[in-house]
Amino acid sequence: MKFLDEKGRLFGKINLIDLLVVLMLVIVIVAVAWKLGGDKLQDTLVHSDAPTVEYEVLCYGVSNDVCEYAKTRIDDQLMSSGDMLDGKITGVSVEPYYITCVDAEGNAVDAQDPQNSNIRFTIECKVQNTDNAYAVGTQEIRVGKSHIVKTVNIEVTGYITRMEVVTADE
Repeated sequence: MKFLDEKGRLFGKINLIDLLVVLMLVIVIVAVAWKLGGDKLQDTLVHSDAPTVEYEVLCYGVSNDVCEYAKTRIDDQLMSSGDMLDGKITGVSVEPYYITCVDAEGNAVDAQDPQNSNIRFTIECKVQNTDNAYAVGTQEIRVGKSHIVKTVNIEVTGYITRMEVVTADE
C-alpha cells in the first residue's frame, strides 16, 4: 500500500490537505482552551497538594467604620486578581491606634486616635510554594511583608506579623 495514492490521499483514505486543515483546527482549539483555562488548570494542579498556612495581617490606622465592618467579615473567602482563592478570614480583632501628639508643654506624647484603629486579621489559606516562598494568589507571604487582605466585600492593606504552616500534605 502506498503512502500517497495518485489522487493525493493519505493511505487512500483521507486527502492530505483536509488532514492539514483538521490538524490546524485542533491546534487552534487547544491553544484557545489553554489561553482561557490553562492558568486555572495549572493553579488546580498546584493547589492539589498545597500546604495550608495560617497567618496574621496587622493593618494600621484604619477608619473605625471600616474596622466595625471588618469584624462582620469572618469566613469571607479571599480573592486575588478577580479569582477566588482557597482561603478565608478566620478571625478579626480591633486594637487601639496611637498617634504621637505634642502636649501644652511641648512634649511628645502618645494618644489614642478616636477616629482610627488597627485591625488584626487571622487568615487560613492553601498556598502555592513558588521560588522558595509561599504565595497567596499573586502575593508572597512572609513575616514583615506588606499584604493586601482582599475579599468580595473588603480590601485593606497591612503587614504580616505571624505565619505558621498548619498542614503540609505529603
